[in-house]
Amino acid sequence: MKELEYKFLVDKDFFNKAQEILKQKYKESSVNVIEQTNYYYDNDNLDLRKSGTTIRIRHKDGALKLQVKKHFKTGKRYSVCDEEERNIDMVYGSITVEDKRYDLKGVLHTRRTRYVINDGIRVEFDVSSYLGHEDYEIEIEFFMEQIDEVKKLIEVLGLPTDKKGKGKASRFFEALKNMRDRNYDMTKPKDN
Repeated sequence: MKELEYKFLVDKDFFNKAQEILKQKYKESSVNVIEQTNYYYDNDNLDLRKSGTTIRIRHKDGALKLQVKKHFKTGKRYSVCDEEERNIDMVYGSITVEDKRYDLKGVLHTRRTRYVINDGIRVEFDVSSYLGHEDYEIEIEFFMEQIDEVKKLIEVLGLPTDKKGKGKASRFFEALKNMRDRNYDMTKPKDN
């Protein structure tokens, strides 16, 4: 399945304001709240991250799915990725994909409020918690033929268009790397 999406990392006040604007402008949209947990995998060198691939197990609606997501560089503000998934029965400490072993690196929990508007454009307001962090993200998922409508929506919500947003996996692994770096520096003997 190919996904096209814009991602916007914003502060809490902006997040709440944009959600109110969306509710007022698109009163006919369907809304649902979803709790989901992502379990992220990689090796110790984080080779998957370097290659633009995410492997995760997602727990949502009582089901577990192993998902492999390959991200493509587009040169655009929105991201494009291919995602494959299959049902599984439990969360594993390590998994093997394409004959390579990857270990569980951590967990990210998201409370998502999803609005479906105008022919299936999805606007998702996500509050995510991971590794002692909490952040606020607005995602807009769409099909290419909806790009003009999505650009108008971005303008109506006042979303920042100056830089490409980082996805949840990128933010998680960046926080993990920062934790590792701090721990390494704390235990490293100091040269005199």
